[in-house]
Parts: sequence; C-alpha cells; structure tokens
Amino acid sequence: MSFIGKVIRHAKLTSDQVKIVCSTSGESYDRNKEKIDGFPISMPSSQPCKINFYTSTAFEGCDIFDKVGRIYIVSDGTATHSMLDVSTTIRQIAGRIRDTQYKEITHIYSKSRYGRDVSYTQFKASTEKEMDKAERWLK
Repeated sequence: MSFIGKVIRHAKLTSDQVKIVCSTSGESYDRNKEKIDGFPISMPSSQPCKINFYTSTAFEGCDIFDKVGRIYIVSDGTATHSMLDVSTTIRQIAGRIRDTQYKEITHIYSKSRYGRDVSYTQFKASTEKEMDKAERWLK
C-alpha cells in the first residue's frame, strides 16, 4: 500500500483517475486508508478507472472486467510480500481481467538480495523451467 500511495503522490493523481482495491478487513482498512492519503477503497466489481491498483486481496477469485485493461505486476525486491511465485500467484493475477483485448503482461521489478548474481538469461531460463514443471503438474 505504501507503494500505491507513493505513485499517487508522485504522479499527482486525483481520486477520479484512480481505483484502489485492497483489504478492508479489521485494522487493515484504517492502515490502508492512511497509506493512500484517504483515497477511496473500491470493490473489484466497481467501474474501472484510468489507473487501477489491485493488491493481493484481489489475486484469487476476483472477476475484473475492463476491455482496455492492461496488466502490470510490480514487485519490490526489498519487500518480501511483493515477491510472487511465477507458477501460482502470477498466473492468478494474469487471469483476473476477463475481457481485456490485451494478452501481454508487464512485470516491473527491482532486484532482491536473493538474485544479485543472476543474469536476465539465467532468470528467464529458471522461470521457464518452473512454469514447465507447473504445467506438467497441472496436466
């Protein structure tokens, strides 16, 4: 949520430009509202905006409808909760927008302490190997 707040402030976005879907249970609601500067928290089914942020609360079981929606996954290598499993979580995220005309997914990430000496080619090979394993398991 801190990342979303930083993006909103940096880009000087207004509440009519942004939809934020995040946890509203228990103490999460107040903490999240504080981190996003009081912007409203929306439900997954509400009308999409120009820029939509969906946290892990919407990764599974949410149907999002946005014909022009594009998927950007943002992972902060210094925040362990944003490092996602390619074989499960990223697949869930990829399938959330049910009717988008776009098929590509953009993953924006920063280095983590775990992969300092891994080249892009090595990372890609490892990722493809894990995806192959997951697909074989599913079959």
